[in-house]
Amino acid sequence: MILSVRDLQVSYGAIPGIRKIDFDVAEGEIVAVIGANGAGKSTTMKAITGLLPFQGKIAYKGADLAPMRAEQNLANGLALVPEGRGILTRMTVEENLRMGAYLRRDTAQVETEIAATYERFAILGERRSGIAGYLSGGEQQILAIARALLARPKLLLLDEPSLGLAPLMTEQIFAFISEFREQGLTVLLAEQKSKHSLAVADRAVLFSMGEVVASGAARELAEGSLIRDTMMAL
Repeated sequence: MILSVRDLQVSYGAIPGIRKIDFDVAEGEIVAVIGANGAGKSTTMKAITGLLPFQGKIAYKGADLAPMRAEQNLANGLALVPEGRGILTRMTVEENLRMGAYLRRDTAQVETEIAATYERFAILGERRSGIAGYLSGGEQQILAIARALLARPKLLLLDEPSLGLAPLMTEQIFAFISEFREQGLTVLLAEQKSKHSLAVADRAVLFSMGEVVASGAARELAEGSLIRDTMMAL
């Protein structure tokens, strides 16, 4: 397993955010974390990447992760695209992309990959000198994902990548995510949109009120009613 989470607990003061979360992510698979707003998805993603203190155990490639070590975790291959995208709105598209590679020292290869990024995501190439804050919501999400990919992650964490996007752009974002499997990239995807997530995921974990209430093969969960019933009950 590239990621193993056991008895994970995060609190905001006296208020529990997540309680005794357990799940695994195998190398090369896409795992969807599904749940309504407030279920604990973002809290879990931030704890894994080192942005929040936690109790319990998070093991990445067999080594235990310490809380609050985000830069070290990024250097070791854990990259997060946060909810709300987290782009630097006053900087240009290209400056944002280069921030994704700021820990790398292979300068020539970085230049090659930035050029490839402009070919893969044509809109970024067209707007490379433009201010990132002027991009549409969907374009900003593409930029955020492209920036994370330039960190060369072994595990890419996507937190609500379709949030606030129009249906057509949502379809495009999930098409990109589906391609990551073919590239051998491991993905942990947190989403409210269960239909889209289950369509691209190998396995899924259902969160409710800070706890795991179900997990299994994405296709099996998609065919049942548990996810729908859980989301509607909240």
